[in-house]
Amino acid sequence: MNKLLSVLSALTLAILASASLYLSAIPVQASVAVNAWWPTQDASVTGVQPFKAVVPGMDLQNYYMFWQVDNGGYVMMNDSTTDAPHKEAQVDISGWNWNPNGTYTVNFIAQDLSGHEIGRTSVVIKHGAPTAETAPSITNPTAPAIVTPVAATAPAAIATQANPATTVTARLAINVWWPTPNSNLTGIQLVKAALGSNLGAYKIYWSVDGGGQTELSDSYNPIPHKEGQIDFTSWHWKGNGTYTLTFTAKDLAGNVIGTKDVSVYVNASTATPAAPAAQPVQQIVAAPAPVQTQTVTGTKLFVDSNNPAAAQANAWASSDPTDAAIMAKIGAQPTGIWLGGWNSNVQADVAKNMSKATAANAIPTFVAYNIPGRDCGSYSAGGASDSSSYISWIKQVSAGLGSGKAILILEPDGLASIDCLSGQNQTDRYSMLSQALDIFKANNPGTKVYLDAGNSGWIDASTMASRLEKAGIAKAAGFALNVSNFFTTADNTAYGEKVSAQTNGAHFVIDTSRNGNGSNNGEWCNPSGMALGATPTLSTDNSLLDALLWVKQPGESDGNCNGAPAAGGWWPAYALGLAKAANWY
Repeated sequence: MNKLLSVLSALTLAILASASLYLSAIPVQASVAVNAWWPTQDASVTGVQPFKAVVPGMDLQNYYMFWQVDNGGYVMMNDSTTDAPHKEAQVDISGWNWNPNGTYTVNFIAQDLSGHEIGRTSVVIKHGAPTAETAPSITNPTAPAIVTPVAATAPAAIATQANPATTVTARLAINVWWPTPNSNLTGIQLVKAALGSNLGAYKIYWSVDGGGQTELSDSYNPIPHKEGQIDFTSWHWKGNGTYTLTFTAKDLAGNVIGTKDVSVYVNASTATPAAPAAQPVQQIVAAPAPVQTQTVTGTKLFVDSNNPAAAQANAWASSDPTDAAIMAKIGAQPTGIWLGGWNSNVQADVAKNMSKATAANAIPTFVAYNIPGRDCGSYSAGGASDSSSYISWIKQVSAGLGSGKAILILEPDGLASIDCLSGQNQTDRYSMLSQALDIFKANNPGTKVYLDAGNSGWIDASTMASRLEKAGIAKAAGFALNVSNFFTTADNTAYGEKVSAQTNGAHFVIDTSRNGNGSNNGEWCNPSGMALGATPTLSTDNSLLDALLWVKQPGESDGNCNGAPAAGGWWPAYALGLAKAANWY
């Protein structure tokens, strides 16, 4: 009987595999119309042209559009709402010279969000004297037609155009937002350029006077572009002459797909600085106002003067100056800015603190604490209602962070306490944390995200390493230890090194806000006899330990235990006790 069952199981698997192969071979039925606004059939074009196409009646967010010439690779087009919603790409046609007859077939291919082709159209154009662009018309759009099915082609990141005789690289128009030509650059400047909003499809490098190339980083603040910081302070080798900054775009295979030179003055005494110019009409996306200083610089941690310890010090200044002075020293330390459901507009709150940090030339520390099922229903119970709400909230945090420098601790206790969840809820939590890391990695190049990993007295290193791997630790800057807890720095360092060894050398940070006397037999809810720990710093003597932080605000309650207020409530007597028991104040 067991042998018969094995045979039947094997047959079933074979049938299912065959059916899967058969179904995957069926071409996707394209069933939408694709309207090409520009170029039009038989148009004669040259130079930089804005290719435009649209699927009538379909929201731009619900499909992709690619252009292709002479059966070459696919090039993704970007969303545009100028005149009317459509897809658009800036294309430099000046180098199209591989067809002797001067005609080229341009295909516009629409795909759904899964990458399946849903429609296409083609136009034949001539490379010659430019023809005025035909204004897009959205009245009486072509009725949807059934298009001959074509097997979906995986889009190339950035295309090269090919024909049987030769291969020619498609040159795209690089949009340099800053610097503009003839600007006089001094000090530290943030140069900005873009090909379009799909930042993962290309890279841009800058170089000066034909020298070595330096890659620009992705930025989504306020819209997608590439940017990089250049210190022009020591640029004196040309005196009052001009320097040529060259921006070079490459596809993911390293092929050059576009270049643009910008002549500028640097530290010139006679050049007149040019005001940042508005973008030309035909650009991929609207440019933000040029930024001439780094968004957040420096290596010091941000102190938010609007903290409860500083406020308490002011309140006691007249009545109890001695304790007020002690409390003021707590308020002078950088502490974590906690984010959760209490933020009515979390994006605005994060952006406000980023702005404050910029003005202070410092790096803020944020704590994302809103995972569904937070704290397993204990003192700090709460969090987003479901996965969808949580990811939406994370995106708002990400939008507030922008491209500036920051530290973010992701979900204290989220992994250490995961055993309290059911199997499916555990899977969902891993997925949510992984998605959050994806969002921050894609949108916030200046933010170092540390995935919380409990503390040295909670979960064994091997188990925690496994949990970190499931949550996507490879996409984070590292992991965080001892958040809101009391275990010593030495204990957490030893534990962190063990976890690091099992997570491909991941770095870590330690919360030292209340660990000056170590843990009181593992008690975690407002235990007595505790003390402030080492002050926050980004300089450590351990190559794996990135920082000592005060993630927890000393004096904020862990919960309504031991005579304390509710979790997060300010308890000045406890804060004062922590300070008086410390050896540094």
